[in-house]
Amino acid sequence: MTNSSADKPYESPLDPIEPVRRSVLTPFWIAFTAFYSGAAVMTYEFVSIRFLQRSFGSTYEVWASEIAVCMAGLAAGYALGGWLADRFMSWRVLGKALVIAGCTGLLTELLADWSGDLLLQYEYAWWHPLFAAGVCSFLPLLALGTVMPQAVRLHVRSLESVGNATGWIAAISTTGSITGVLLTAMVFLPRFGVRETLYTLSASLIVYGGLMAGINRIRDKYAGR
Repeated sequence: MTNSSADKPYESPLDPIEPVRRSVLTPFWIAFTAFYSGAAVMTYEFVSIRFLQRSFGSTYEVWASEIAVCMAGLAAGYALGGWLADRFMSWRVLGKALVIAGCTGLLTELLADWSGDLLLQYEYAWWHPLFAAGVCSFLPLLALGTVMPQAVRLHVRSLESVGNATGWIAAISTTGSITGVLLTAMVFLPRFGVRETLYTLSASLIVYGGLMAGINRIRDKYAGR
C-alpha cells in the first residue's frame, strides 16, 4: 500500500499524471484488494442465502432474491465508487469502504433472522425473500462494489492506460469471485460453518481496511500533507 491524498476532494481527476507517490508494491496491493473484495462478495452472497433459508426454505425465490440484491448492491457500489474515486482518489477512503463492508457484514445473520421473523407473521408474498435479502446484505455488497472503481483510479497513471487498467482489475476481481464461490461452497461452509465464515470474513475486512486507512493516514501526517 502507498500513501494517498487526504480525505479531501482531488481537484483534477482527469490529470494524466498520477499525483500521489507510488511504490513498486502498489500494483500488488491494488490487485490483492480487487481479488479479495471480489471473493468477499460471493462469500457474503452464499452466507446470506444460508441465513435466509432458515425463514423461507431452499427455494428458487431465495436464490433469485439474493442474486438480485447482490447485483443491485454492486451496481450502486460501482456508481458510488466512481464518484469517490474522482473526488478523493484516496487509499484511506478505499480502506474505510472495506471497514464499512466488514462492519455491516457482521449484522447479516441478525438482520436476516429479524426480517424473516417479521415477515413470517404475515401471509407469504413473493417479495418477502427479496425484502429480507436487501435488509441483510445490501449494505456490505454496496460497500464492496465501491472497491473496483477506486482501485482503477488509484492504479491509472495515464489516460492512455485507462482501458487496460480497468480490464485487468475487473478480471482480477472476477477471478476473486470465482475463487470465493469455490472456497465458500467446498471448504469454508462445510468445514467451518456459516456463522464462523461470516465472522472471519467480516473481521478480516475490518482489519485489512483499518490497516490500509491507518497506515496511509500516518504516512500522510509524516509527509506533511
